[in-house]
Amino acid sequence: MSLQAWDIAVRNCMVKAGFSDYRVGMDASAPLPANLAGDGISTFFNETTASQFGYRRAPDPRNVLEAEIEAAGPGGLFASKDKEFHKQMDVCDMEGRAAVAGVSVEEFKERSNKLADDVQEDLSSIGSQLNRLAVDLNSPELSAAAASWRECMAPLGISDLPDRPWDAGSMGLPESLRDKWGWRPTGKPSADEIATASADAACRASSGWTDTLYQQEWDTHQAFVDAHRAELAPVLAEHQAEAARAREIIAKGGV
Repeated sequence: MSLQAWDIAVRNCMVKAGFSDYRVGMDASAPLPANLAGDGISTFFNETTASQFGYRRAPDPRNVLEAEIEAAGPGGLFASKDKEFHKQMDVCDMEGRAAVAGVSVEEFKERSNKLADDVQEDLSSIGSQLNRLAVDLNSPELSAAAASWRECMAPLGISDLPDRPWDAGSMGLPESLRDKWGWRPTGKPSADEIATASADAACRASSGWTDTLYQQEWDTHQAFVDAHRAELAPVLAEHQAEAARAREIIAKGGV
């Protein structure tokens, strides 16, 4: 919602400046990508999603310009625009960010400068700590599951198979596979990628890697939230306030 609200604010600003060809590219009301994980960022990977998307992120129906952006290549949709367009884009981007934050452009600039100066303080914030939680991938349980996964994967003959499974949707897959498929995080997978990903997903399940990792990540996050619930309450309130502002901007629409 915040991205759509920002996009609407930018569009309104651009139109007022005489650039009526700027288009809003986000529709937060559209369905989520088919393999988007519950954290809203990661790629969910199992035998069902692997059989459809391989190791790639599914198309995002919320990104209404995704196909055009993909086809446009490097530089995106606005690569051919002149300097004046891009100069105004910088101005409108700041205006959009301020609108989503619920402050003036001047106040937003001051806040941004302060954040740049307080990086270490931000890293120590409770929200940052929560976002950076991670399990020990070398724990006995996960090490055993990883060994079983490697044994299961051996028939695929991947020369640079890593010590443990990698995150789908990221550049973490073996270099030999990236080169073989000309791999990108988005786009249509080949039949060979689908076959490899499907076998991999089955190995992750049979080895216990998928369930063990999920449970350990869940337990780690739950314990942190339980221990810091009072400190996290203001962070939740801030997100809720931003969501309310985004809804208001989207409802008004503008130009």
